[in-house]
Amino acid sequence: MENKEKITHSLSFIMAGYNEEPLVTRAVGEVAAVLAEAFETYEIILVDDGSKDRTLELMKQCAAEMKGTWYLHILTPCAPTRI
Repeated sequence: MENKEKITHSLSFIMAGYNEEPLVTRAVGEVAAVLAEAFETYEIILVDDGSKDRTLELMKQCAAEMKGTWYLHILTPCAPTRI
């Protein structure tokens, strides 16, 4: 966003994933960069849906390293949702 003021309202962005180890760190970083450009205040909520790979571990790492990033771990995976 060039020469635009940041939006003063806050935003909560929820990212859910299941076995997304190859993508999660990059995706969170890219979303955080876009949100930081546009919003003064935002949070990213990462939801692991019972992954069997390192998705949860990487989400925890992102939450520890990135301001305003949180994670949730669902122990019982939900059914896949398609929109």
